[in-house]
Amino acid sequence: MLLFKTYKSSFVKDRKYYRDPKKKKQEFFKIIFLVFLKKKLYLIFMKILFLTLLLLYQLPAWAKIDYNKIDQYAYEAPVLKDAHKLSQLVRHLVRPYKTDEEKARVILAWIVHNIDYDEYKLNALTDSLDRTKKRNKELVITQNDILETRMGVCEDIATLYQQMGNLAGLDVVLIRGKTKDENTTFAEFENSVDHVWNAVKIDREWEYVDPTWAIGGQQINQLGDVEKKREYEKIIRQRERRNSDVKQPREGRIVNNEWFLTNKDDMIKTHFPFNEKWQLQKKKITIEEFLNFADKKEYQKAHRELRMKRKEKIK
Repeated sequence: MLLFKTYKSSFVKDRKYYRDPKKKKQEFFKIIFLVFLKKKLYLIFMKILFLTLLLLYQLPAWAKIDYNKIDQYAYEAPVLKDAHKLSQLVRHLVRPYKTDEEKARVILAWIVHNIDYDEYKLNALTDSLDRTKKRNKELVITQNDILETRMGVCEDIATLYQQMGNLAGLDVVLIRGKTKDENTTFAEFENSVDHVWNAVKIDREWEYVDPTWAIGGQQINQLGDVEKKREYEKIIRQRERRNSDVKQPREGRIVNNEWFLTNKDDMIKTHFPFNEKWQLQKKKITIEEFLNFADKKEYQKAHRELRMKRKEKIK
């Protein structure tokens, strides 16, 4: 309709000019071109406007995130004396933040500042030294709430991270597997207990977080030298009190950034998930490759040798 009106008005202005069929045809195509050009320019303008709005919306996510400020904010969070009010704490922690990365970080920082590693529980599960045999025989692991006692092993800590992350609206899962470092022997690897860490979805991509290793060896209350179950239970009762010192954040602790959003190629060098889905890589590796064996036969041979050594030790 617009094209017809424009063409008609132009034709009426100069009837003589349009008596020439060639000129009339040229003018017609000229009008079509101008209309097409206007539509083209309009579409280009709308695309530019859309991309500009998208850029402004995404700008906070692209800006560099200051982890130090987030960690300090987590350290200064109100003291959680009642474990049933965890959702209130999480709301306070994530209130200033909009991105998934910021929320995942502030939760990790709170855990690092407030949770101790339960060395006694780990030793009771893994230590086979003579000095601990008596303790292991009499031990019945006390069921305690990590939020009440502020201590736990990897599964407790990773579960807490998942719980807090879910309360913050993040997708967080538990990953179970085995770990090693460059100095771990095959025997140590085989005798070690399973490790548990997390994957959290950041901007629709799964990323690794290991809250236990992020705490590292920064302990205030060392439990490795506790020998008797009664002494351990006494410590638990003390830590469960509302006015216990362990309810306060640990001064001087820092988050080990190596275990927050860890590079996937680096993670697979130290963490081997039982479910290969959580290798988060296109090319999956086997347990033999993880342990740097040439092939499966070499791995099986090492297994047989280890079993023989164990039998000789028993004799």
